[in-house]
Amino acid sequence: MQRLPMRNSHQDVQAALKRPGNMQAELHAANDVAHVTLRLGRLMLVNGADTARVQAGVATLARRLGYQVQLLVHAEGLLLTLEDEHSFRTKLSHAIPGITVNMGALAALDDIIWKTSTVPDIETIDRQLDVVERAGNRYPHWLVAIGMGVTAASRRGCSAAHGPSSACPCWSASSACCCASVLPHRR
Repeated sequence: MQRLPMRNSHQDVQAALKRPGNMQAELHAANDVAHVTLRLGRLMLVNGADTARVQAGVATLARRLGYQVQLLVHAEGLLLTLEDEHSFRTKLSHAIPGITVNMGALAALDDIIWKTSTVPDIETIDRQLDVVERAGNRYPHWLVAIGMGVTAASRRGCSAAHGPSSACPCWSASSACCCASVLPHRR
């Protein structure tokens, strides 16, 4: 019985990778784009962005880098699939240890998404993400405690039958706006 040659043997694959015009460079680019977009989404989620904002930010950056994206956001991490006309790449993010609120980090991440050059450079974006990740949460503990107290008090007032019913939502909204406008500028 004659043995038929195997298609796509290991030697054939290695030879194809060495030929000019192969997709190895595109494969590395897809891995780099997947890494950077997953990292962006993870940092957005860890710093308090909601799911829709994370999905929109990751999709925007991926589109600017030439890929379509499918992103699943859940409490433990992100699952990302990048697609282009030739292939797709699926990656899972690192586990998310906990979620905080850091408006300064979210503002910096928005700048990375929207204010980078028309042809974003992956290495530059990765360095910018390093800066955001290393900066941490710079809010003083007393400010966080006051913000939590005001939020808890306003929520308690909304559910209680004390005082006018329109004052509580107004107070809650104004304190949230005040915090949102002051906190990103504290460094």
